[in-house]
Amino acid sequence: MGACRADWLKLGDNNMTPEFIFGDLAANYRFSSSDVAEKAILMFARIQECDWARKMQAPDSYDRLRKANLLAHW
Repeated sequence: MGACRADWLKLGDNNMTPEFIFGDLAANYRFSSSDVAEKAILMFARIQECDWARKMQAPDSYDRLRKANLLAHW
């Protein structure tokens, strides 16, 4: 989904924005735990256009998830 598609972030296409992709993941696929959802927020926060994700993350998210080995590959 998203960045692998040619129409990613096409102006005027609200179906291929990071917000839409995150919402689709949350609504249709769900996250297996709150930690996994928080990790997804952190990953979206790395996208320049995703200020909304940076605003959603808790100040201690990265350190806490890293200590839980959920960010070991970063």
